[in-house]
Amino acid sequence: MMDGHRLGVRQDPPVLGADTDALLAGLGYDAAQIATLREQGAIA
Repeated sequence: MMDGHRLGVRQDPPVLGADTDALLAGLGYDAAQIATLREQGAIA
């Protein structure tokens, strides 16, 4: 609440793992490495 007014929701939070590929790619992981991590259950 702000000054007695309830603030609305601007957008829903991201789904678990929604940004994982982009984040790891930004850290230098390639698609094959990311796929391996996913197969191993290390990432969602």
